[in-house]
Amino acid sequence: MHSTVQGRVAMELLLQDMSALPVTVDLDYDSRDPLAVRCTFRSSETASATWVFARQLLCDGLEGPAGEGDVCILPLPFPLEPEQGPEVCIVLRSPHGEAQLFAPAHPLAGFLARTHQISPIGREPVGDSLESQLAAILEQGSRKNS
Repeated sequence: MHSTVQGRVAMELLLQDMSALPVTVDLDYDSRDPLAVRCTFRSSETASATWVFARQLLCDGLEGPAGEGDVCILPLPFPLEPEQGPEVCIVLRSPHGEAQLFAPAHPLAGFLARTHQISPIGREPVGDSLESQLAAILEQGSRKNS
């Protein structure tokens, strides 16, 4: 049996002219892929982009700078919207450019807390499924070589 957790967070995308574009982000966690979080960024009804990255990265980024390469997350020492409480900056990099998004930390922490109820960090059930997938790959390879 698998479980899922969904959440929604309002973020702001920093534009080149330093203005901000409101972005709605749908957060998805599925216990069948316990190490990952899916984030679908929507700036309108039709424009969206989905990024998948490590749940641990999101957890770490709430506490301090985390990530290298395509996804980096860091808490802001001085929130852009102080009345919302702590904020984080999420930086997404692709061959097409870089996006900087700003989000309140509390809804992200709440989403992560709900994922921890299903599968605590460090106790994700990946060993058995990884071993069975590896065994299947090796079996297919041995059949081809026979």
